[in-house]
Amino acid sequence: MMNVSTILMAVFIATAYAAWPVVGSYSRASGGWIGTVVVIATGITVAICSAKQLISFPNTKAILLLLIAGAINGVAVYLYSCKVADVTVPTAAFVVTVAVFMSVIAPLLSWLLNGAIPTFYQTLGYGLAMSAIYFLNK
Repeated sequence: MMNVSTILMAVFIATAYAAWPVVGSYSRASGGWIGTVVVIATGITVAICSAKQLISFPNTKAILLLLIAGAINGVAVYLYSCKVADVTVPTAAFVVTVAVFMSVIAPLLSWLLNGAIPTFYQTLGYGLAMSAIYFLNK
């Protein structure tokens, strides 16, 4: 169970994650510019916030795994930014669809990589999330 401060932090994170594609769409910049500027600003901010943690290096395996994940994420951010910039795609519905898919895919990946087995209620929630995707796209 999460405490109130963790839930409030989740609200802030969700707001930031939801805001940048909406602002990107509003800016009318191309998908490439939206993704590149947001990723650069994100990288600089993360580096500043985590400067003390960056002093010690993780092992080579961790670095390689993170580089692979980052490359895959880079392709995803580019594709996401292109859809956000596309005036024929409803930005809000697209952002929510991606977020809901993330809420279903994350526990599956965690189960595969970390052995974290979802509870009955979590599984029920994932099923409801999938129904939300159906309704969002009607």
